[in-house]
Amino acid sequence: MEPTAAQLAEARRRNDPERLASALTDHANSLIKDGKITAARAMLDEAAAINHRLQKIYDEARCTHLAATLCRMEGNLAEALKRVQRADALADPGTPVAVSVATEYAEIALQEKDSLRAAAAYKKAFDEGQIAGLTDTAKASLLRKRANALVMSAHLMDAAADLDSAYILLSQAGDKTNAVRTLIEKATTLHQGGYHEAVQETLHNAFREARASKDDHALSDLHMVEATIAIERKNLSAALDAAMAAREHALIAIAPLSYVAAAIAIADIHEASKNHLAAYASLASGWATVSDLLGQEASKGLFENKMLALRESWGSEKFKQIKESYENQRRATMQ
Repeated sequence: MEPTAAQLAEARRRNDPERLASALTDHANSLIKDGKITAARAMLDEAAAINHRLQKIYDEARCTHLAATLCRMEGNLAEALKRVQRADALADPGTPVAVSVATEYAEIALQEKDSLRAAAAYKKAFDEGQIAGLTDTAKASLLRKRANALVMSAHLMDAAADLDSAYILLSQAGDKTNAVRTLIEKATTLHQGGYHEAVQETLHNAFREARASKDDHALSDLHMVEATIAIERKNLSAALDAAMAAREHALIAIAPLSYVAAAIAIADIHEASKNHLAAYASLASGWATVSDLLGQEASKGLFENKMLALRESWGSEKFKQIKESYENQRRATMQ
């Protein structure tokens, strides 16, 4: 019997309510780690009921909030909402529990596809966090989540404003990695809204900071934003340069997903230029590189669909010829 289960059995035998509530919570956390969500939620519901009888309001609110999260994870949004409303009624304003409860409201709203309600809930979580004394990093995280919800509801300038505030908080906290990441999110948001001058200014600032901190992962993603913009402007030469730079930085950073995105973008650009051999080469070399990093099965899952799409587009015979040309060329360079 695992330790938390043994402690729970002993608490039940002793019939000590306070000890039982604590043991139920501990065992629930253990069950969550094992992926046993339904059983963990039942434990938290029982702990919340005991804390209610003991008039331990804070502990009841905490257990009820966690049970709401597990209901959401199970996909039972009605039960999640019922519990989070109960936790909200119990939580003192301006406390960490109040922050968590408001955040859970937002997560439920997102699953219900109500991004505006989610944004309002994240704003409440942020306001509660201001009173509760959350760290700058934690407050920035809430602002970034709210910005994402605002983007979903097409409130792009409000989202950009939140990302500006998050950037300032992260810079104050000395978190350079996430500060640059926030600028990338802002550039993407502004690009989505067609705010071209603001996009260029944001990219300039992001590139400056990423280069200063030698953040190759961020540089890869920034070059991909540049490539996207260049493709939209039908400047395939600039797009190819940017995508190749993105791939190079992703490889240095050992960032497989960014590397895959860049390799596929390079293939698409070559395909648009009718350079079929180069398009195939980008995917084939990318497949081999990612296999070394993540294994053959993972790499297959990332590249196979794109390869199949090219074969469908070119026809099986032409695809076979291009593949053979690539393999012959590769063998020649290795001799």
